[in-house]
Amino acid sequence: MTFKEKLDEVVKERRESLLNKSTAGSLVITYITHYVPLEILAASGSEYLSWEWLVHLYGVPDEYAESQVPDLYFPKDFCAYSRFNFALQLKEPKPQIDRFYLVYTCDPVTKMSEYLDRVYPIHYVNLPRWKSDNSMKLWYNEIHKIKQSLQDLTGSEIGAEKLKNAILTEKRIKKKLIDLCMMRTKLDFPLKSSDLHMLLQLHYLMDQESYEQLLDKTLAYIADNPLESPAGNGLPIVLLLGAPFVEEPPGVLGDTFCGQDIVEFVESFNVKVIEEPWREIISNSMPEPSKYDGDLIEMLANHYYECPLGAYMIPNTDRRVKENLELALLFKAKYALYFNYKGCRVFLAESKASEEALRERGISFQHIQISGEKSEMEQLRTRIESFLYTMNRQPRSK
Repeated sequence: MTFKEKLDEVVKERRESLLNKSTAGSLVITYITHYVPLEILAASGSEYLSWEWLVHLYGVPDEYAESQVPDLYFPKDFCAYSRFNFALQLKEPKPQIDRFYLVYTCDPVTKMSEYLDRVYPIHYVNLPRWKSDNSMKLWYNEIHKIKQSLQDLTGSEIGAEKLKNAILTEKRIKKKLIDLCMMRTKLDFPLKSSDLHMLLQLHYLMDQESYEQLLDKTLAYIADNPLESPAGNGLPIVLLLGAPFVEEPPGVLGDTFCGQDIVEFVESFNVKVIEEPWREIISNSMPEPSKYDGDLIEMLANHYYECPLGAYMIPNTDRRVKENLELALLFKAKYALYFNYKGCRVFLAESKASEEALRERGISFQHIQISGEKSEMEQLRTRIESFLYTMNRQPRSK
């Protein structure tokens, strides 16, 4: 069994586990965007997973017309993320959704919420677009409301000790992810970049304990299975940026592809890749709870506000672009591909800033807009191959 097949088994097991736990009475929480602190969800004792994974696991009923679902509610130029993850109903059997935390980020997500809140018990989280004393007070209050909402739902207090333990567990998880990411430079590293990308995305599917155990098993697997022929580890590294690697994975419509598909696709061109989500893992560490004098909720609020994956707030654009450049330099990437869903203006603006920063350091850059539909894969293949060939790369391996 390959490592990817092992991860596929983890996904299947989580799907069945959530069904069984929900049937047995466990609370199931879902959320949209990385601004929702996972530590608070973990400290609540509930089962939790991202909305993207929920839709990916259970899908929509067969009576939904795949070609019509988006157009019933959205303009055609709305981004692929919103179209692919819009689901008013999920297939049976499915877990019961007890609370849905939705952070206002952009127009398409706001439009989604107008329909989703007719079906799901949504808790809205306001996201300030600018950092000031007043906006941070609002944001602290919003995170406190998440905590209070979970306490009301579970009937159990989320005390300082529970939060501290969840934060410390998340710090251990992040340390192991950093170790795995840095190992990819070793000649005998046996995993593909696409394996690591999928492993990272499972963070938003699994609970803390199970995910940490998976990371431990992965580290053991690497130690026991060194690459027999390390020659391929000298391949050039391509930095992959943009919405498909942050908003992951779209799963409602059948004829679509997501960030994981792009990583696997680019890998086939005799290159290795590193994706944007690793930037947040490597660059931004959570403060040590025992050394923080204030409210741990406010510590979490600060961290999740200032270290987002998404390009939703203009004040953080410079920081994200700077950290993307640092990621490229750390791994000596010579090429960068920025993928943007058609109709997504926030990531489009960030792409231009990233292009300027990367090209100034001699990193070749290509912006590619995508619809996310598999019908464009051949065109995408041609564009990527042309870019790599122009940059004196070898053509795709057969």
